[in-house]
Amino acid sequence: MSLVPLLLLAQLGPTTPSLSREEPVQLYDESARLGHVSRINCSGAGITCTRSGNTGTVTVAGGSGAPTDATYWVGAAHASLSAEINLGALGTGLVINTTGTPSIKGSNTCTNQFPRSDNASGTWTCASVADADLASSYSGVGTCTNQFARVLNDNAAPTCASVVSADMNITTTSCTNQFVTAISAGGVGTCTTDTLAGAQHANQGTTTTVLHGNAAGNPSWAAVTLNTDTTGVLNVTNGGTGAAPGAGDQLLVSDSTAAATWRSVPDCTDTGGNHLNYTAASNTFSCGTSGGGSGYNLIEEDGTPLTARTTIDFTGAGVTCSDVAGETRCNVPGGSGNIGSFTVTFGTDAISRYESDEATVSAAWVGASSDIVLVPKCHVVVGNNTVENCFVSRLQCAVVSVSAGVSFNVRCHAEATASGSYTITYTGA
Repeated sequence: MSLVPLLLLAQLGPTTPSLSREEPVQLYDESARLGHVSRINCSGAGITCTRSGNTGTVTVAGGSGAPTDATYWVGAAHASLSAEINLGALGTGLVINTTGTPSIKGSNTCTNQFPRSDNASGTWTCASVADADLASSYSGVGTCTNQFARVLNDNAAPTCASVVSADMNITTTSCTNQFVTAISAGGVGTCTTDTLAGAQHANQGTTTTVLHGNAAGNPSWAAVTLNTDTTGVLNVTNGGTGAAPGAGDQLLVSDSTAAATWRSVPDCTDTGGNHLNYTAASNTFSCGTSGGGSGYNLIEEDGTPLTARTTIDFTGAGVTCSDVAGETRCNVPGGSGNIGSFTVTFGTDAISRYESDEATVSAAWVGASSDIVLVPKCHVVVGNNTVENCFVSRLQCAVVSVSAGVSFNVRCHAEATASGSYTITYTGA
């Protein structure tokens, strides 16, 4: 350090100074007056005070100045220094000291977090906000469902609010009996009228289909299925019965074009001349009887008994009947003519139970004027302990067409319900 002389100016009298009082002394630093002091005390290593007459001197011991080859951090280069570090050459920023070497601190970034701490090199430790990071009075409770937190109070509890146009700086769009088909960059909607025959309804089905719902996906078009798509009773004009299901032993009788009624059918077995009657005026069924005398008790075919009837009719060319020895005897001419048999079958629905299928009989002898006699060959069918045969159904068969030299076609009709197949014999010439 350099020597700094201090001049002590004392006011001395013409005689030896008095030791009983202290006179003020002017204090100077490098000839700059600092003011009066009453005493100067020199202390510390390298500092000494001396007095010569009325002048006191303070001597400060020191060297010859700072070394010029030391490593200094300076703001600009200096010609008298040989090992300085020029911070001005690093650029602008915070300076990091790395064991004596300066550098500009790099930037730190926390994405969706905040810097919880930094180390000696200025590197941040990022962290997400937790309840513990907030005030001690924070409740940690507050949920907005389908809304957003518009305001937080001192305890950070939110005030929830729905989003309105003002929150997004957009213009409100109102569509009356229309719907929005587009939204501009400014949030303005374009209103469009819903047109059934337009692009919004590409699939409109057909004139014979209806739209069926689908709980698990898109609806679809399909025709109406009566057993799954309808409920209640379908009326007669639409193919229904117009009535709920009936009870046992009832038939559905149409009373008008729009309704039908279930009518009971009485038990009317084929004994004693019983027959089933229907009265149109009241739409009812009844069981009637036909009176008979003391006629035939038994009719046989070649010795085989046939079901008793009140009337028997013998038909066919050459057939004659007469009363001989207490019985009616019918003679049917035979011979070596054209004789054969075939079967006809009756179905189970309302029509085929009374009308058989059309049987085709091959016959090379048949011609347009051929005389063909058809006779049902009665057979016995046992079922439900009841004996039935072709007479029960009162079969009547007729030739419906002839293909000369090839075949003839036959169809049979039953006055009562027939069932299954029946054998028909024929003779012809």
